[in-house]
Amino acid sequence: MPGTKCPSTSATTCAVAKPFRPIHLLALLLTLGLLAAGGGLLKRCALEPSPEPYSLTAADSQLVRDFEADIQADSIRQAARRQARYDSLRRSWHTADSLRWQHERKRHPMSDRQRAYLDDRRRQDSLRGTYPEKYAEGTVLDLNTADSAALVRIPLIGARRAAQILGYRNRLGGFVSARQVEELNGIPPGTARWFSVAANFRPSRLHINTADFHTLLRHPYLSFEQVKEIMAYRRRFGPLKAWSDLRLSQRFTAADFERLSPYSAFD
Repeated sequence: MPGTKCPSTSATTCAVAKPFRPIHLLALLLTLGLLAAGGGLLKRCALEPSPEPYSLTAADSQLVRDFEADIQADSIRQAARRQARYDSLRRSWHTADSLRWQHERKRHPMSDRQRAYLDDRRRQDSLRGTYPEKYAEGTVLDLNTADSAALVRIPLIGARRAAQILGYRNRLGGFVSARQVEELNGIPPGTARWFSVAANFRPSRLHINTADFHTLLRHPYLSFEQVKEIMAYRRRFGPLKAWSDLRLSQRFTAADFERLSPYSAFD
């Protein structure tokens, strides 16, 4: 009750029930009203459907397309202006270089040697740009007498392949068959139809018993191991009489003996 004192003599006060006042009732009612209003708001938000996404109308879409077209046209115009400016600069640079070159030519005229060098370069450039006329189908050349000027006129044969054929012919000692030209790397199949070999042609022969190591190795049909085998036989048993002396060697086959026989001499 109001005015009642705690019988305890300690410093702490005792818990005394406070009286219920009207302000407390008002606060309670206000709290309940707020809770009810919040619950109704949450319920209404949950029941209401979500708004549909905004969609462009036909007029808005046309405005967007017009805007994008204007941007693209502006970029094209800017690119054209940049290109025109670059072309103008190039023309001015070229004109300035030409004027500078003419001025230098007047101050320092070319000597006869320089003029002859430039004329030779122009002549070489003009010759480099021309191509020989190719032979018609059915043309046949002698494979052992054709030069580079005749070889480059064969279809699919250029200067590089012509030099390759001539070098192979020199190392081989001559061709005994037109099919041998297709043994080269890079030669197109069917090239042999453009060539023939004379029946009375005799290739250069390789002296097996007197040639040194490098001379034997230079021949396209002899490998490094085969040349070593020949030199070892010559040291142990003397000169070879025929390829049959090496028939027991694992380095040689019957096909090797057959293609080496036209180019071999055992005297």
